[in-house]
Amino acid sequence: MITFDERIKGNTPSLVVFEKAGSDDNKKIDKLEISLNNKFGSNLNLIRVDATHDQRLRNFYDIKYLPTWILFKEGQELARENGIKTKAELQDMVHTAIP
Repeated sequence: MITFDERIKGNTPSLVVFEKAGSDDNKKIDKLEISLNNKFGSNLNLIRVDATHDQRLRNFYDIKYLPTWILFKEGQELARENGIKTKAELQDMVHTAIP
C-alpha cells in the first residue's frame, strides 16, 4: 500500500483536500472530485483526508479551516486554498503543476 507521503512525493501532482466527515460540503467535494478526475485523469492524484480523524496530518500541515486544499508536486507544497472552491478555481490551481 502506498503511503500518503509516498503519493505526494511522486512526479504526479497531488491535490489533497482536508475535510470533515459528514459535513454538508462533502457532496460538493464529491462533485468537484468527479470533475477533476474527468479533466486530469491519471495526471493528478486527488487525495481526501478526514481531518477530524487524522490529527497527525492536520497538525503537520497546520490545517485550521475545513475544507483546505493543498497542491503538492514531488513533496513540495505549491498552493493552498481554504473553503469550497469552484471547478474553475481548482483547475487553475492544478494548472500551476500541470501546464
